Amino acid sequence: MLSLPFLPVFLWTDILIYLLLAVIMLSVLYIRKHPHLTAPWKLVLQRKRGVISLMILLCYVAVGLLDSFHFRLAVENDKSTDQQHYATEVLAVLDLVIMPLREQVEKTYSAPFATRSFVKEMQQTGKTTLQYDYAKLKYAGAHLGSDQDKWADIQATVITTTTKATLVWFVLSIAFIFMLAARRKVTWHQQAITILSGQSRYPLRTLLFMLWLVTFTVWTTAALSVDYHVFGTDKVGQDVLYQSLKSIRTGLVIGTLTTLVMLPLAVSMGLAAGFTTMVGNLAGAFSNIFFLAMRLPKNQFIGTAAWLFFIINLFKLPFHIFVWETITVKTAALNLWLVPTILIGFTIGLQIVKRIKNQFYRKFILIGTAIGALMIFFRIATKFCFLIFW
Repeated sequence: MLSLPFLPVFLWTDILIYLLLAVIMLSVLYIRKHPHLTAPWKLVLQRKRGVISLMILLCYVAVGLLDSFHFRLAVENDKSTDQQHYATEVLAVLDLVIMPLREQVEKTYSAPFATRSFVKEMQQTGKTTLQYDYAKLKYAGAHLGSDQDKWADIQATVITTTTKATLVWFVLSIAFIFMLAARRKVTWHQQAITILSGQSRYPLRTLLFMLWLVTFTVWTTAALSVDYHVFGTDKVGQDVLYQSLKSIRTGLVIGTLTTLVMLPLAVSMGLAAGFTTMVGNLAGAFSNIFFLAMRLPKNQFIGTAAWLFFIINLFKLPFHIFVWETITVKTAALNLWLVPTILIGFTIGLQIVKRIKNQFYRKFILIGTAIGALMIFFRIATKFCFLIFW
């Protein structure tokens, strides 16, 4: 029976990321077929900042995708059975790529590029001698003869990786220039001059520079992280660079998928608030439900609600004046008499809100929203019954 060396594992967040990636790819194919949609993206790519941002974003997404393919490795079979067993630990492709970072765990804190621990501890220097000093790290700088050789070793590593990264970049750049020259039917020499002089339609010189910078950064960081902890270690001795790379996927999930998951609720609550505020000034209940679902803190809740209703009322103002004619000189003069009481209520409310705790405020809004919703339902039900039975 054929057995795989690994067992694929699909987390629900992985599936959502795959779906998001598929949607992006389909969107790109759709946009390429419509010139009016392609034009804004061309303007972005014609700017140096757009190319730089795109290169950084692609690196960020690449690391997140490598951390989104999960699996369990196969373990050695017992000779008494042919059934393949797999490890209980779920790994990602990124874990295999940066395996040294994952496995080189120290005791506790250490500084970036340090060869000794950040805290002192008792150490045995002889058979009967104890010394209170900074302990030597187990992995970082273990290949060094002495601590004094550290910076010379780092310098030699950087020089070596810079040379290799530059050679690889040079080969890729030449291949890129030849490809563009063949596509545009010009000589490679003419194409190289066009790029280096900055006369190309897109900032290809910036693109090539960013390609070198990314190649140099990745290559140098990878080489240094084998022998040192580039960002140091945390309280339990785990490499901070490893944790930083693993947190990229979390950022993608929170930044994109959370927004997509909340999008249907946001759209439905927005439509309901817009409809109800135009019909009967009843948008408060729907906006409160959405803000509660977003778990906004007290001050952000109040500020966001204030901006929302300011924009809504600003939009409704022309309709009230010119269409419905509900705002006239007489009603405006009547409202002027209410300004002193509004200011008094504003001052009192400001003092009360300062003294209300965040959790109690959420409960107060929840109860008030529930009561308001029941009153709205009761009014609608009463009018409905009146129309039917009267």
